[in-house]
Amino acid sequence: MNSDKILRDLNQQVYLVDPAYKGGKYVTYVAKSDNQLKSREENTLKLSGGQEFRVISVENGKWGFQGMAVAPVKGGHVDYSQVTVVAAGTDPSQPIDLLEALDAVTDIGSLQESSAEQFVKDIMENHPNWKITQLSGYSQSAYMLKVGAKFHIPTTVFNGWFQYGSLSKREKEFMKSHSDWFINYRRKNDNVTVWNDFNSEFFNSEDYGTIVWLDGDSHDLADWKFDKDGMVKLPKSSAMTAARIKQSQSLLNVRFSQAMFQLEYLRTNFLESGGELSSSEEIYLDSAQALAIVSTARAEFNLALSKVMKLYQDGIKQVEEHWQETLSEAMSIGNQLDKWEVYEALEEAGFTHEAIVGTPTQIYQHKISQVKRTSEKFENLENKIKAKISEVVSRDQELAQELKSL
Repeated sequence: MNSDKILRDLNQQVYLVDPAYKGGKYVTYVAKSDNQLKSREENTLKLSGGQEFRVISVENGKWGFQGMAVAPVKGGHVDYSQVTVVAAGTDPSQPIDLLEALDAVTDIGSLQESSAEQFVKDIMENHPNWKITQLSGYSQSAYMLKVGAKFHIPTTVFNGWFQYGSLSKREKEFMKSHSDWFINYRRKNDNVTVWNDFNSEFFNSEDYGTIVWLDGDSHDLADWKFDKDGMVKLPKSSAMTAARIKQSQSLLNVRFSQAMFQLEYLRTNFLESGGELSSSEEIYLDSAQALAIVSTARAEFNLALSKVMKLYQDGIKQVEEHWQETLSEAMSIGNQLDKWEVYEALEEAGFTHEAIVGTPTQIYQHKISQVKRTSEKFENLENKIKAKISEVVSRDQELAQELKSL
């Protein structure tokens, strides 16, 4: 998977699938081999951060739809296990795009969505060895959220105006139960999104936990700012807690994908250098893969822990507030009684501080301790695997030199 910044960059490039596109450099992206390329055609994307992608499938189809599937490249190796599909937003110079933008305002959604759905479906059916791990879109092409909900693929969109009412019942249920998979970065005062789908925070429309609201009024892709990890910058406020958790999950997936890509690259180079893997190389790769999996599992548990702690802290706060409100109401009703008499009456009804606050708090803290212990087990396993990798590398100097040269 890719960081938000890489997805933003891909969204800027996908327009060039259309030979008639007037913006940017006069280049068309095509899914051809090097020897088939014609003048001004390119099959490789090189982004500003140094990441390289091979264009492996394109669609310049009905209703003004443009789509592009790309896979990361390192040292000439294309990783088809991490395919990203991006759909272009509205091109104002194309009348059909503007017409579909009008359709997208209604609950029927943009007709481009059906083209996007077919594009993704064809890739999955015609290339079973490829794995689509991420979808993305911008503005009108936020319909990729619907495609992601249909095919169960994580999706990130920018400035996405989208009628969530166009989702089927099954898609709504999946999006609601997997809200961490879907992110729609939007500006609070972006009039393009507000007036197209009315799905503003003021209308309180159902977005199934996918929209991350940020200050500003820009609808320009270029105006998004990113942190050192390539994720959209979020303000440091309690209101952004859910968004930060969502971003942490996405970043976790990005790092795991990078680790898997690096391992596959190492495996390819080991095979090219020796014809077959040595026992040390096999142990190293297996251990490194296990480390990536365990590290990710541990990080996921820590992420789950942060969610659990927030939920339980909210629960503790709520039961304490419930206790105080009930106590205050009882005091006002029995204002002729002494305080101890009010407590005694409440206790006879089973309403004690221990029952209402103490016991739930103990249960919450016990659950938190259980998750923490599980995280510690993963940490211990992670340390053991790291030690095994160090042992293999220190024992096999030839392997150590190979790793240094890559």
